[in-house]
Amino acid sequence: MREASMTPRQHHRAQQPTPRLSSPRDDHRREASPDEDSERSSTVGTPRRAKRLRTPGSKRGPASLRKSTTQRRRRFKPKQADYTGDAQLALIRACRGFKVRTGTEGVFFNDTNTPKAIAMECWREANVHYGLNYKQPATAVQSRSGRDRRLPPVTATGPWNTNYKIDENIIKIISDRGSQLRGAAKTAAEGPFAALYGFRDATCAEDIAYNQALVLKLQTKDGYTWITAPTPNTPGTGNGLYRHKLISRIIVDVFFSGHRDKRLAEIFPTPFNPIPLPTIALACTAIAACVDEYSTGQYVKREFKADLYKDVFERHMKRLNDFKKNRRDRLADIQIKLYELGSTHAGINADVAQVVDELTEADYAIDD
Repeated sequence: MREASMTPRQHHRAQQPTPRLSSPRDDHRREASPDEDSERSSTVGTPRRAKRLRTPGSKRGPASLRKSTTQRRRRFKPKQADYTGDAQLALIRACRGFKVRTGTEGVFFNDTNTPKAIAMECWREANVHYGLNYKQPATAVQSRSGRDRRLPPVTATGPWNTNYKIDENIIKIISDRGSQLRGAAKTAAEGPFAALYGFRDATCAEDIAYNQALVLKLQTKDGYTWITAPTPNTPGTGNGLYRHKLISRIIVDVFFSGHRDKRLAEIFPTPFNPIPLPTIALACTAIAACVDEYSTGQYVKREFKADLYKDVFERHMKRLNDFKKNRRDRLADIQIKLYELGSTHAGINADVAQVVDELTEADYAIDD
């Protein structure tokens, strides 16, 4: 009875297994009559019109087929993991050598050519250390995603026989260790800083005022480098210049700690015996950055950028060099003592002299 009451057109549509696909433009142009709409609504079992199938290349395709804007615009950044075999071994040693060179000679540079030159020297030393010929082209591998890392590949001929010529990618990987070294020094200073210098949590106005006064005291004559910081406008109150325990902690954590095969002072022991002046200046600069974070009386995180603290590092280098001219023996005692602490922590045998006495503010014959 139901089929008899159906129009021929409705009967034809009911027999079709799949509906005819039409575009939205066709749906918009086609105008159905009121009679046809009433017949369609009263018909039972009439299939609905299927949605338009979109191809993978369409602009509004499935989300899984579309790349995010961040992924499309992501720039290529060379990484140490892009290299394998002896190339990676040489690169690891070169990166560690760069940290040692900059940590003992100065990690704040006046130009971009200096870190590049140091990176090239470290790459050459690493290749010579492993018996490689650093003049041959560099080898690269595919990334974990299987995409080419755009580094020039070369065929390996066997263990320790394929060697690598330095390029801009290798230079960048090595020279980026300078910022990592600064970050490691800042991280080593942040942990014990507040407890060692007596900063408060600043939960009330009294604590905030106390912290501000403490910052002023520590910034007077670089008071954070003294065992007893000089009191502002009170001569002769400082004691133990460049002997604050946080200086030694930073140096030990950055250069004498970690796994045995990763301790910089054990891989490259010569530059650290005794501790050089730039290493002391780096530790003091990291402490200065921690002091600045309490300048408002409350802790406010600040980035340890080279352009912000280069002048602080240079100031410490100048004062240390002036110190060396006026009190060479006293400064040498400090350098030896710092190396003794680091070598003891790392289990390195060290034959160093003992420090006789402390340096007071009166012995610091430098005009501020």
